[in-house]
Amino acid sequence: SMQAAWNRTAAIDGDMLIQEFIPVGDDHGVNYNALWDLGRPLTEVTAAKLRLSPLGIGFPTDFVNRYVPEIIEPARAMLAALNFHGFANVEFKRDARNGEYVLMEINPRLNQSLMLSVATGVNFAAMAYRQCLGQPINADAAGDPYRVRRYYIDTDRDIREALKELPSGQLSLKAFLTPYFSRQVSATFSWSDPLPFFKRLAGIARPG
Repeated sequence: SMQAAWNRTAAIDGDMLIQEFIPVGDDHGVNYNALWDLGRPLTEVTAAKLRLSPLGIGFPTDFVNRYVPEIIEPARAMLAALNFHGFANVEFKRDARNGEYVLMEINPRLNQSLMLSVATGVNFAAMAYRQCLGQPINADAAGDPYRVRRYYIDTDRDIREALKELPSGQLSLKAFLTPYFSRQVSATFSWSDPLPFFKRLAGIARPG
């Protein structure tokens, strides 16, 4: 039981942290990404996760730019309390049992799906670079990041996971193909440098 596990762990020197696993679909995860300057947001966007690899607990393989107003104020409150400065990625997960968004973590670093924000007109990497140099950021020129729906795909990991989920019915063919037939950015593919993509794609045939 949880009490017995707590008692065993409490006997060991050191601090303890208990985390709750929220048993919902992978598409319940959302992100708040923002550039902050001395306790206030300069630019902020939200996005939604669609699929993870490994299923349920892994890294996102599909993201979509989506306005999620419910997480903006909680994220702002936490970052303001920290007097945060720089780029922040605040992750939440919506608990289907009560509809509330639960904090997962705060990452003070540029996240893997950064290219989705870049594709929608918000180049956090360039803004953070200029911020470090003390140069004007011009965050107001970012435009509307939700005007056009775009997807981010970590292609080889997404395909690897789909090969497991499609036969079992956990993932529909329509849901899998939608990002690929929509406006998208790839985690690894670039026409100017395609070798990393094909190298990772070759790993699909390998176990693991």
